[in-house]
Amino acid sequence: MLEIFRICFLANAVQYQSGLFIVDFYSSDWVDSSIKYRKLMIILMENMKKPIKVIALNFIQVDIGLFVKLINTIYSMYAVLQSFKE
Repeated sequence: MLEIFRICFLANAVQYQSGLFIVDFYSSDWVDSSIKYRKLMIILMENMKKPIKVIALNFIQVDIGLFVKLINTIYSMYAVLQSFKE
């Protein structure tokens, strides 16, 4: 369980931090730079508008939400198995 949580937590951190890159780039002193550099920064900021997401098996987004869903599903299965035991 701890390994799954660690992966989901780190993937969530990557997504959050990637969303902050555009703020850091915009806050830098890029306006006073050369025109070529400014154009590159604008292109970079446009590409960074969409946060980086960690995707598993090409269709499952890995984040804290996935971990919560996994825990809920595991507990539900455990409850069902316990009901059969009684």
